[in-house]
Amino acid sequence: MKGKEKLLLRRGSGAVLILIGLLCLLGVIRPSQMLATVVYPSIFWVHMYPGSEDSGNPTMLTPGQTVTLTVEVVHYDANLDVDVGNPFYWTANVEIKKLDGTLIDTVNLPEKSFSVGKDVQGHICNTVTFTGSWTVPSTEGVTYSFTWKVDIYDDNEEYLDTAEKTTYGKTPLAEPDGYFEINGKQASETSTHIVFNPTLSITFTPTKNPDKITAVKVEVRKDGSLTSTVSLTKSGGKYTGSYTLPSAGTYSLTGKIEWTDGTPIPKMNVLVTWGKEEDGGIPVNQIIGLVCMAAGAFLVAKK
Repeated sequence: MKGKEKLLLRRGSGAVLILIGLLCLLGVIRPSQMLATVVYPSIFWVHMYPGSEDSGNPTMLTPGQTVTLTVEVVHYDANLDVDVGNPFYWTANVEIKKLDGTLIDTVNLPEKSFSVGKDVQGHICNTVTFTGSWTVPSTEGVTYSFTWKVDIYDDNEEYLDTAEKTTYGKTPLAEPDGYFEINGKQASETSTHIVFNPTLSITFTPTKNPDKITAVKVEVRKDGSLTSTVSLTKSGGKYTGSYTLPSAGTYSLTGKIEWTDGTPIPKMNVLVTWGKEEDGGIPVNQIIGLVCMAAGAFLVAKK
């Protein structure tokens, strides 16, 4: 390279350095920020709500309810002497989507609080918590992803980095509900019914979400073996049917609701006894007959 070319290159480089220095002095560019690296502690994310990290086991949310979205992170870990920086200028938001990627909402978390000397999994830490309110959509059976974003700034309000983490929440399906009756008597899950006629009248009355019910069935078992399955017929808002016990003994009746959005829901599990002998070997009907005869004889003989 000739001397003249070297001179021009040196002068050009000098001019560039002078310009960079001037821009640094004026604060137009900040090389220190361009070279800055954020060092995170081993435990950064402390608490989130909704907080489940498993999409298959999400945090349950009530449709239509207003909840407080919360994210707490560590900005200083005394055990490791790791300092992310002063969180005064930090900001946070959460991006809420359906699992198919449909964006539902982006919620800023404007409320900020600080904790000093907090025990976080055995580490003494200083933390910052961001909160904001959000109303859960009224749609049932939807799983949402919550992508938490914490924007980290230095004391000069210069952006450094964004930390992200995803959790999951879900609105449960509203199940149908109702109650069974055996011969007009409400049947609970623990009730026992003694009947004097082998033909049973069975009724199911829906009390919640009746439009989701697709079928109502009663399984009849004796000595643990399935004897029959009775399908009730819908009539006037109720489900009715009958079943005749084939022989004397004790039977287990399990009533279930089949519905549109899930597995059958058991609503009745009762014992029904017909014609079973007592310990003395005398059938119930005979005992009643003897009692009636004795009472009648007493009244006839009484003067």
